[in-house]
Amino acid sequence: MYLHTLTILPFALFQLASAADSTAHDVTVGANAQLLFSPSIVTAAVGDKVNFHFFPSNHSVSQSTFGAPCVPSSSLATFSGFQPTASESTEVFTVTVNDTKPIWIYCAQDDHCGAGMAMVINQPSAPNTLANYLIAAESAKTVAPSTVGGGVFTENLSSGSGSSSVSSAGGSSSTSTGSSAGTSSTSIGSTTASGPYTTPTAQKSNGAAEARLQWGVLGLSALMFGGQLL
Repeated sequence: MYLHTLTILPFALFQLASAADSTAHDVTVGANAQLLFSPSIVTAAVGDKVNFHFFPSNHSVSQSTFGAPCVPSSSLATFSGFQPTASESTEVFTVTVNDTKPIWIYCAQDDHCGAGMAMVINQPSAPNTLANYLIAAESAKTVAPSTVGGGVFTENLSSGSGSSSVSSAGGSSSTSTGSSAGTSSTSIGSTTASGPYTTPTAQKSNGAAEARLQWGVLGLSALMFGGQLL
Protein backbone atom coordinates (compact mmCIF):
# COMPACT_ATOMS: atom_id res chain seq x y z
CA MET A 1 0.00 0.00 0.00
CA TYR A 2 2.78 2.42 0.95
CA LEU A 3 4.78 1.73 -2.21
CA HIS A 4 1.67 2.21 -4.35
CA THR A 5 1.08 5.58 -2.67
CA LEU A 6 4.62 6.70 -3.45
CA THR A 7 4.12 5.67 -7.09
CA ILE A 8 0.96 7.72 -7.70
CA LEU A 9 1.91 10.71 -5.53
CA PRO A 10 4.09 12.58 -8.10
CA PHE A 11 1.49 12.21 -10.86
CA ALA A 12 -1.35 13.36 -8.62
CA LEU A 13 0.60 16.39 -7.45
CA PHE A 14 1.42 17.27 -11.07
CA GLN A 15 -2.28 17.11 -12.01
CA LEU A 16 -3.26 19.32 -9.08
CA ALA A 17 -0.55 21.87 -9.84
CA SER A 18 -1.58 22.02 -13.51
CA ALA A 19 -5.20 22.73 -12.56
CA ALA A 20 -4.16 25.53 -10.22
CA ASP A 21 -1.89 27.15 -12.84
CA SER A 22 -4.48 27.32 -15.64
CA THR A 23 -5.52 30.78 -16.81
CA ALA A 24 -9.03 32.06 -17.53
CA HIS A 25 -9.39 34.35 -20.56
CA ASP A 26 -12.52 36.53 -20.71
CA VAL A 27 -13.97 37.43 -24.12
CA THR A 28 -16.95 39.72 -24.65
CA VAL A 29 -19.41 38.85 -27.40
CA GLY A 30 -21.19 41.85 -28.93
CA ALA A 31 -20.39 44.37 -26.18
CA ASN A 32 -21.27 48.04 -26.82
CA ALA A 33 -23.64 46.97 -29.61
CA GLN A 34 -20.64 46.10 -31.79
CA LEU A 35 -20.37 42.99 -33.93
CA LEU A 36 -17.09 41.97 -32.34
CA PHE A 37 -15.43 39.43 -30.10
CA SER A 38 -13.08 41.28 -27.77
CA PRO A 39 -10.28 40.47 -27.65
CA SER A 40 -10.40 38.89 -31.09
CA ILE A 41 -7.07 37.08 -30.70
CA VAL A 42 -6.40 34.98 -27.60
CA THR A 43 -3.23 33.06 -26.87
CA ALA A 44 -4.01 30.18 -24.54
CA ALA A 45 -2.03 27.30 -23.09
CA VAL A 46 -3.23 23.73 -22.72
CA GLY A 47 -5.68 23.61 -19.82
CA ASP A 48 -6.63 27.28 -20.03
CA LYS A 49 -10.29 28.26 -20.16
CA VAL A 50 -11.91 30.86 -22.41
CA ASN A 51 -15.05 32.45 -20.94
CA PHE A 52 -17.45 34.04 -23.42
CA HIS A 53 -19.64 36.85 -22.02
CA PHE A 54 -22.75 37.51 -24.14
CA PHE A 55 -24.19 40.99 -24.72
CA PRO A 56 -27.34 42.16 -26.56
CA SER A 57 -28.99 41.17 -28.44
CA ASN A 58 -28.51 37.64 -29.75
CA HIS A 59 -25.13 36.14 -30.56
CA SER A 60 -23.38 32.79 -30.54
CA VAL A 61 -19.99 31.15 -30.23
CA SER A 62 -19.53 28.85 -33.23
CA GLN A 63 -16.46 27.00 -34.46
CA SER A 64 -15.25 26.93 -38.06
CA THR A 65 -11.99 26.32 -39.91
CA PHE A 66 -9.70 28.88 -41.49
CA GLY A 67 -10.40 27.50 -44.95
CA ALA A 68 -14.19 27.74 -44.63
CA PRO A 69 -15.15 30.85 -42.62
CA CYS A 70 -18.63 31.18 -41.10
CA VAL A 71 -19.36 27.46 -41.58
CA PRO A 72 -19.22 24.75 -38.88
CA SER A 73 -15.89 22.93 -38.79
CA SER A 74 -17.68 19.58 -38.42
CA SER A 75 -20.79 17.99 -36.94
CA LEU A 76 -19.02 18.24 -33.57
CA ALA A 77 -18.08 21.91 -33.87
CA THR A 78 -18.16 23.91 -30.65
CA PHE A 79 -21.45 25.81 -30.48
CA SER A 80 -23.02 27.77 -27.62
CA GLY A 81 -26.40 28.05 -29.28
CA PHE A 82 -27.95 31.49 -29.77
CA GLN A 83 -28.00 33.57 -26.59
CA PRO A 84 -30.69 36.27 -26.68
CA THR A 85 -30.25 38.79 -23.86
CA ALA A 86 -31.31 42.36 -23.03
CA SER A 87 -28.14 43.03 -20.99
CA GLU A 88 -24.96 41.16 -20.20
CA SER A 89 -25.94 37.50 -19.91
CA THR A 90 -26.16 35.90 -16.47
CA GLU A 91 -24.19 32.91 -17.78
CA VAL A 92 -20.87 32.55 -19.56
CA PHE A 93 -19.96 29.86 -22.06
CA THR A 94 -16.63 28.30 -21.10
CA VAL A 95 -14.41 26.40 -23.52
CA THR A 96 -11.39 24.47 -22.25
CA VAL A 97 -8.29 24.49 -24.45
CA ASN A 98 -6.96 20.95 -24.82
CA ASP A 99 -4.19 21.66 -27.33
CA THR A 100 -2.55 24.64 -28.99
CA LYS A 101 -4.05 24.18 -32.45
CA PRO A 102 -5.93 27.27 -33.70
CA ILE A 103 -9.63 27.44 -32.85
CA TRP A 104 -11.58 29.72 -35.22
CA ILE A 105 -14.73 31.22 -33.71
CA TYR A 106 -17.54 33.15 -35.39
CA CYS A 107 -21.06 34.36 -34.60
CA ALA A 108 -23.63 32.37 -36.57
CA GLN A 109 -26.34 35.02 -36.29
CA ASP A 110 -27.51 36.41 -39.66
CA ASP A 111 -24.57 38.10 -41.42
CA HIS A 112 -22.58 38.85 -38.25
CA CYS A 113 -19.64 36.70 -39.32
CA GLY A 114 -19.35 38.44 -42.68
CA ALA A 115 -19.49 41.79 -40.89
CA GLY A 116 -16.37 40.94 -38.91
CA MET A 117 -17.69 39.06 -35.87
CA ALA A 118 -15.01 36.38 -35.62
CA MET A 119 -11.95 35.56 -33.53
CA VAL A 120 -9.21 33.00 -33.11
CA ILE A 121 -7.69 31.18 -30.17
CA ASN A 122 -3.97 30.55 -30.80
CA GLN A 123 -3.58 32.29 -34.14
CA PRO A 124 -1.11 30.53 -36.47
CA SER A 125 1.52 32.26 -38.57
CA ALA A 126 0.78 34.00 -41.88
CA PRO A 127 -1.04 33.59 -44.14
CA ASN A 128 -3.59 31.89 -41.85
CA THR A 129 -4.29 35.04 -39.86
CA LEU A 130 -7.51 36.47 -38.49
CA ALA A 131 -7.21 39.40 -40.92
CA ASN A 132 -7.27 37.01 -43.89
CA TYR A 133 -10.09 35.00 -42.32
CA LEU A 134 -12.21 38.15 -42.07
CA ILE A 135 -11.52 39.03 -45.71
CA ALA A 136 -12.73 35.60 -46.82
CA ALA A 137 -15.73 35.85 -44.46
CA GLU A 138 -17.07 38.90 -46.28
CA SER A 139 -18.22 36.73 -49.18
CA ALA A 140 -19.11 33.63 -47.14
CA LYS A 141 -22.64 32.43 -46.41
CA THR A 142 -23.11 31.96 -42.67
CA VAL A 143 -24.27 28.54 -41.47
CA ALA A 144 -25.02 27.74 -37.83
CA PRO A 145 -23.92 24.43 -36.28
CA SER A 146 -26.79 22.03 -35.73
CA THR A 147 -25.83 20.84 -32.25
CA VAL A 148 -24.85 22.67 -29.07
CA GLY A 149 -21.64 21.42 -27.44
CA GLY A 150 -17.97 21.93 -26.82
CA GLY A 151 -18.26 23.90 -23.58
CA VAL A 152 -20.20 24.47 -20.37
CA PHE A 153 -22.40 27.28 -19.10
CA THR A 154 -21.58 28.70 -15.67
CA GLU A 155 -22.73 31.68 -13.63
CA ASN A 156 -21.42 35.02 -14.86
CA LEU A 157 -20.03 36.53 -11.66
CA SER A 158 -19.43 39.91 -13.34
CA SER A 159 -23.02 40.44 -14.50
CA GLY A 160 -24.39 41.38 -11.07
CA SER A 161 -26.92 38.55 -11.07
CA GLY A 162 -27.81 36.95 -7.78
CA SER A 163 -28.69 33.62 -9.32
CA SER A 164 -26.39 30.62 -9.51
CA SER A 165 -26.39 28.07 -12.30
CA VAL A 166 -24.14 25.51 -13.92
CA SER A 167 -25.28 23.65 -17.03
CA SER A 168 -23.43 21.43 -19.45
CA ALA A 169 -23.21 21.99 -23.19
CA GLY A 170 -21.35 18.76 -23.79
CA GLY A 171 -20.01 15.86 -21.80
CA SER A 172 -16.32 16.58 -22.43
CA SER A 173 -14.02 19.55 -22.73
CA SER A 174 -13.45 20.89 -26.21
CA THR A 175 -10.52 20.38 -28.52
CA SER A 176 -9.83 22.15 -31.76
CA THR A 177 -12.66 20.13 -33.32
CA GLY A 178 -15.34 20.54 -30.63
CA SER A 179 -17.10 17.90 -28.53
CA SER A 180 -20.42 16.33 -27.64
CA ALA A 181 -23.88 17.86 -27.62
CA GLY A 182 -26.18 19.45 -25.07
CA THR A 183 -29.12 21.86 -25.01
CA SER A 184 -29.52 25.61 -25.19
CA SER A 185 -31.73 28.37 -26.54
CA THR A 186 -31.99 28.50 -30.32
CA SER A 187 -34.19 31.55 -30.88
CA ILE A 188 -33.00 33.95 -33.57
CA GLY A 189 -33.24 37.71 -33.71
CA SER A 190 -31.12 40.80 -34.05
CA THR A 191 -31.28 44.26 -32.47
CA THR A 192 -28.68 46.83 -31.51
CA ALA A 193 -29.52 47.38 -27.84
CA SER A 194 -26.38 47.94 -25.79
CA GLY A 195 -25.48 46.60 -22.37
CA PRO A 196 -22.81 47.11 -19.70
CA TYR A 197 -19.28 46.58 -20.94
CA THR A 198 -16.77 44.42 -19.14
CA THR A 199 -13.14 44.93 -20.10
CA PRO A 200 -11.64 41.57 -21.16
CA THR A 201 -9.05 40.29 -18.71
CA ALA A 202 -6.83 37.25 -18.24
CA GLN A 203 -6.80 36.03 -14.68
CA LYS A 204 -5.61 33.04 -12.71
CA SER A 205 -8.21 30.32 -12.10
CA ASN A 206 -10.70 31.14 -9.37
CA GLY A 207 -11.03 30.07 -5.76
CA ALA A 208 -12.76 26.86 -6.75
CA ALA A 209 -9.57 25.60 -8.40
CA GLU A 210 -7.54 26.62 -5.36
CA ALA A 211 -9.99 24.82 -3.09
CA ARG A 212 -9.71 21.70 -5.24
CA LEU A 213 -5.92 21.88 -4.93
CA GLN A 214 -6.09 22.21 -1.13
CA TRP A 215 -8.52 19.30 -0.80
CA GLY A 216 -6.40 17.24 -3.15
CA VAL A 217 -3.26 17.82 -1.08
CA LEU A 218 -5.14 16.95 2.11
CA GLY A 219 -6.46 13.79 0.49
CA LEU A 220 -2.99 12.75 -0.65
CA SER A 221 -1.58 13.44 2.80
CA ALA A 222 -4.27 11.23 4.32
CA LEU A 223 -3.50 8.52 1.77
CA MET A 224 0.21 8.59 2.58
CA PHE A 225 -0.48 8.56 6.31
CA GLY A 226 -2.78 5.58 5.91
CA GLY A 227 -0.17 3.77 3.81
CA GLN A 228 2.47 4.26 6.46
CA LEU A 229 0.18 2.76 9.08
CA LEU A 230 -0.29 -0.26 6.84
